[in-house]
Amino acid sequence: MFTVVLDVLISAMLLSPGWAHQQQEDVPRVLLDQSPRAVEYQLGRLTNDQLVRVERKDGDLKYRPVYFGILTRGGMSRQFRTDALAALVRMDRTSPTRVLLDALAKISPGDSQNADSQNAETHNAETHNADSLLSMLLGQPVDVLRPQRETLARAADEASQPLVLRGAYGAMMVADGDPSPAWQTAARRDGHLVELLRSVPHLGTSDALRAALFTPVAALLAESKNTGTRAAAVAALAWTRRDAATFDLLSREILQPADPESRAAAIRSVSLIPEHAWTPATMEPLARAIVAMIRETPSDRRTEPPTIEALQLGEKLAAALPEGPRLGVRPSPDRCRRWRRRGALCRCRRIPRSSPTYRTRRSCCTRPGFSPGEKRSGSISRRRRSRASTSTSAPFPVTGCACTV
Repeated sequence: MFTVVLDVLISAMLLSPGWAHQQQEDVPRVLLDQSPRAVEYQLGRLTNDQLVRVERKDGDLKYRPVYFGILTRGGMSRQFRTDALAALVRMDRTSPTRVLLDALAKISPGDSQNADSQNAETHNAETHNADSLLSMLLGQPVDVLRPQRETLARAADEASQPLVLRGAYGAMMVADGDPSPAWQTAARRDGHLVELLRSVPHLGTSDALRAALFTPVAALLAESKNTGTRAAAVAALAWTRRDAATFDLLSREILQPADPESRAAAIRSVSLIPEHAWTPATMEPLARAIVAMIRETPSDRRTEPPTIEALQLGEKLAAALPEGPRLGVRPSPDRCRRWRRRGALCRCRRIPRSSPTYRTRRSCCTRPGFSPGEKRSGSISRRRRSRASTSTSAPFPVTGCACTV
């Protein structure tokens, strides 16, 4: 009896106009018989969740824009991208390599070095989207890419989009199992070598192939004076070999006068080198160079990604130093920790040795709101702590310890 009643209720709900209307609203309606630009505009207004619920059939060509939109949409899961790629291959009767090259031609590279903080979220989404498609292209087996060698060479010769060049040269290196032919081809064309270098992080598990790139990348870094080429070479170097030789080359880009773009790329690359490969003789000079760089950075730029990355690397380098050199770069954290337990929020700043307060303050911490000569005891008022928290002392000390909030 209960089963019969339940079936009647479900049937009535499914047949009700309200239920049918709600189901129709859950499936976004797209007018696919319009012009390609109009269809693209309609799909672009949908969220990712709405886009994957649009009706589509891989046996009908009118649904191709839907599959292509899923493949090229940022933030889309890998499973939906894979299904869309398979459908497009069947529709176009072509190879996955050709479809992925077409997809790379339609999206933004997202690797601008001048992205401001307001566009950081969009910039990161574009970069992630480009990385996802490049990983799908270069992650194909060698046996799949090798028959597509002519297609890849033609794309590298005819295309002008940076991502297409990046994917074509990277796939050529994977297909050949040797970077030399693709390197020679890229070196003959203006700007192509930079895109080849930017494909190196996407070579996946091809360890031998990436290691073979160390020598030409290091030679290019020593010879080239072009800012963009040097920055691309520095960024690619850490993906070739992660050993002491790579660490020393990258450290040289930080220690010696270099353009800001190359130095920022070197700091990011050094962070990828494991600590066991760090050269002891280079660690302390490198840490001090980073300290000096952060100290010279204006306070309103210390929250930018390059400065934060430099600060994180400086902390790692200082922590890996022996006690003597480490205390010369930064004070013992125990000094600040003792006052933090009593309510102080410490941030250390540099005190020059010539300062009259150097000797009296280098081994102690100043409580928030107190001057060096005042008694360091008693409670701290909320107003005083709030006022002290607005100070903009340097975030990384060199000598002495003046711990202020």
